Amino acid sequence: MAAHARADPPARRLPADRAGPGRRRVGRRGRGPVVRRARAARLARALPAAGRTLRRRAGRHPRLPPAPPDPPAGTAGPPGPAGADHRHARRRGGLDARPVRGRLGGALPAGGAARRVRAAPRLPLGAHPARRPGHKTYLALRARFWRYTGPRSLASVAQLALQRVDVLLVAMLGGLAAAAVYAVASRFVVLGQLANQGISQSVQPRLAEALSTGDRLTANHLYQTATGWLVLVTWPLHLMVITYAPAYLGLFGDGYQAGGPVVVVLASAMLVATGCGMVDMVLSMAGRTRWNLTNVTAALALMVALDLALVPRFGAVGAAVGLAAAVLVNNIAPLVQVGHALGIHPFGPGTVAAAGLAVACFGVLPQVSAAIAGTGPAALLTAAAVALSCYGVGVWRMRGRLGLLR
Repeated sequence: MAAHARADPPARRLPADRAGPGRRRVGRRGRGPVVRRARAARLARALPAAGRTLRRRAGRHPRLPPAPPDPPAGTAGPPGPAGADHRHARRRGGLDARPVRGRLGGALPAGGAARRVRAAPRLPLGAHPARRPGHKTYLALRARFWRYTGPRSLASVAQLALQRVDVLLVAMLGGLAAAAVYAVASRFVVLGQLANQGISQSVQPRLAEALSTGDRLTANHLYQTATGWLVLVTWPLHLMVITYAPAYLGLFGDGYQAGGPVVVVLASAMLVATGCGMVDMVLSMAGRTRWNLTNVTAALALMVALDLALVPRFGAVGAAVGLAAAVLVNNIAPLVQVGHALGIHPFGPGTVAAAGLAVACFGVLPQVSAAIAGTGPAALLTAAAVALSCYGVGVWRMRGRLGLLR
C-alpha cells in the first residue's frame, strides 16, 4: 500500500497542508477532475517552449541545450515520475515536451491553451511552416504595382530631362549668349505647363475612376471638357506671344530681341500640344505606363539628336526646332495610342468652341491691331484690352458648351 502511494504522482491527491478540518481526502473515484486540471496546467506551462521546439525541428532555431533536472517539490510545479507527463502528452496530442520541461515559471491559463498545444501538428524534419493565407495574392499585387509605377517613375525623370537638357546643350554647343537668349525666349512655356498641371490635378481622380470601371463615355467627356478648359486658358497666351514677340522679349532687355524666331517656333508647337490635352496623363491612368515611357524616351532622344545636329549651325533657333519636334512627338504619339486603345479623343464641342474663340479674339484681332498700330507697348495694351473684352463675352455666351455650368 505504501509503495502504491509513493508511485502515484502528488498531483493525484490533495496536499496535506491544504486539508483542513472541514476537508477530506479525495478518494480514488473523486480525483479525476484534479488529475485533469494538473495535466492541463503542465501542458499550459509547456506552451511557449513547445513553439520553439517546433521551430527548432523545422530548422529555424538552433537546438536547445539539455533540460535541467526537475525542480524540487513545491517550487516550480508538482513533481512526478520521470516520463509520466511526457507519455501522457504524447498519447493525447502527439507533442513531445521533454526538451522544454522544467524551463517555465508561472502557470498560464489552462483550458484553451492546453487544447491548442495538444492540437499542434508534428512537422517532419526539414519542413518549413506553411505560408500565410493570401501570399500568392500579395505577390501578384506587388508585381502589378511595380509594373505600373516603375515605368511611370522613369517617364517622370525623362520628362524632367526633356525640359532641362536643351538649355545645357545650347550652352555647350552654341555658347552662353545663345543659351541666355534661348532660356529667356522659352520662359512663357512654363506658364502653359502650370495651367496644364492645375487642370490635370482636378480631373485626374474622376478620370482614373471612369477608366478603371470601364466607363469610356464618362472618360471621354472628362477628357474633352478638360482639354477645352486648357485651350481656353493657354491659347490666348501663346497667340499673343506670337503676335507681340518683340514686346515680350523687350521686357528682358534689348539684347534678347534675336529670340523672336524661337518664340514663334515654340509657341506654335505649344498650340498643338495644348490642343491634344493631357493625353500623357490619360494614357497613364489607363494603365499604359510603358507606352508613356516609350513616348517620352523617343521624344528625348529626338530632341538630343536634333540639338546636336542643328545647334552648332543655327544656335538657339536650332534648339527651338529640336524642342518643338520633341513636344509634337510626345503629344501626337499618345494621342494616336489613346484613340486606338481606348476609343477616346479630346476634340469635343468645348475644345472646338474654345479654340475658335481664342483664335478670333487673340489671333485675328491682335494681328489686325499690329498691322494698323504696330507692336509697341501702347498698341499691345489696346489690343489686349479689346481681345479680353470680346473673349469674356464669348466665354459667357458659350459657357454651357464649354462645361462651365454646374
